[in-house]
Amino acid sequence: MNTLFPNPENARFDELLEVMHSTKDKNYFRRLQAIELLLEGLERHVVLRAALVTTKTLTRWVNAYNEGGIDALATKRKPGRPPLISNETFEKFRPHLDPSHDSGIEVWTAKMVHGYLIHELKVQCGYSTVTHTLHRNNYAVKTPRSWPAKQNQKDRNNYRWTMEQLQKRTDIDIWFCDESGFLADPRPCRRWAEKGTTPTTPTTGLHIRANVVAAVNPVNGELHALVFDRMEKQRFQKFIDELAKHTKDRKTILVLDNATWHKAALNWRHIQPLLLPTYSPDLNPIERLWRVMKDRYFNNWYTDNYETLEERVCTALKKMMKNEPEVASICRVA
Repeated sequence: MNTLFPNPENARFDELLEVMHSTKDKNYFRRLQAIELLLEGLERHVVLRAALVTTKTLTRWVNAYNEGGIDALATKRKPGRPPLISNETFEKFRPHLDPSHDSGIEVWTAKMVHGYLIHELKVQCGYSTVTHTLHRNNYAVKTPRSWPAKQNQKDRNNYRWTMEQLQKRTDIDIWFCDESGFLADPRPCRRWAEKGTTPTTPTTGLHIRANVVAAVNPVNGELHALVFDRMEKQRFQKFIDELAKHTKDRKTILVLDNATWHKAALNWRHIQPLLLPTYSPDLNPIERLWRVMKDRYFNNWYTDNYETLEERVCTALKKMMKNEPEVASICRVA
């Protein structure tokens, strides 16, 4: 039977107030407030005027509360109309989006997908529906990452096996070394800007560059680095000398790429070099550290002199050196 008296046993008064004050749903709040006012003993016409609803609506709220408590008054999510492109239809097309699929088309654009759905699968839909469907299925437009075509998979597999064996040992430290160049006017990065405007970043055209050679221990996040105006065998030997002083009490393996000065006649002291497979920068975790530093400290920044550039590079390196847990996380070896 319809009633206008909420059951006080369905929820404690403090629970009702707590939900009212925490919800961001205005309609949910109005329903709870109406129940709260009735429980406080206010007359029906007062509650109707406060809630701005009819007697029929208030009765429906009270009945819902009496049957299901506070949760029964929550706003129900509307299912909406079914998508024009069903999941079953999309699954028929999904294999074509795989670059390895033999469809005769190397790159599928949203416009091509739209045409395929209309003409081949007989689905009548608009272009925007296609883009929404792609986003709903976790697809996005991405720029492919350049990948060396000359990689030797056998060498890469052998290197991974070697690293697995080395990582099991507790009597050695494994460091990863690499060089990177930091420009005084680096390439602009994407940033937020108001529609209709064109953001700009100054460029000097002077090609000022500071070179960093660094080594990282991914286990504890230790970072050792030197900054030079250019790289050559003698400068790299100086870096080896400094790293050897830093690691003199531990047997050290230093993983490097195949740069010319890495394979030159050097005094390695107690450090044992281990060369990466050719064309495999992805196997060197310090590459990730370079990307983080350049994005964090050189994004939309420029200078026109080497001294300012060198100072900023040193500042960035010192900040990373002080945050060993972050460096260890960035350079973590799986």
